[in-house]
Amino acid sequence: WLADEIRSQSLADILVDWVWLSGKYGVIIPQRVLGIVQDGVVGPKTIAAVNAVAAWRLFDDIKAARVQYINDIIVQTPTYERFRRGWMNRLDGLRYEG
Repeated sequence: WLADEIRSQSLADILVDWVWLSGKYGVIIPQRVLGIVQDGVVGPKTIAAVNAVAAWRLFDDIKAARVQYINDIIVQTPTYERFRRGWMNRLDGLRYEG
């Protein structure tokens, strides 16, 4: 995620954590949230978009998108319901600090 170029540590944390958990979806979905090309590549345009918006708002939007991602996984594979609590606990542990 080129996290050292992200001005908000909270945003860097939630973005990098998502990539660790889900690979390319941790880039593509945040790009969708940002309204930019969803190419799965973190380059200068993606970093510029991250740094151009209110960090707290983007953090909240990314967190909501990640909850939706978790819900979508469980709908597709209902046996994954058993992982929901752990996934949500991990996500709940990420807080915005401005």
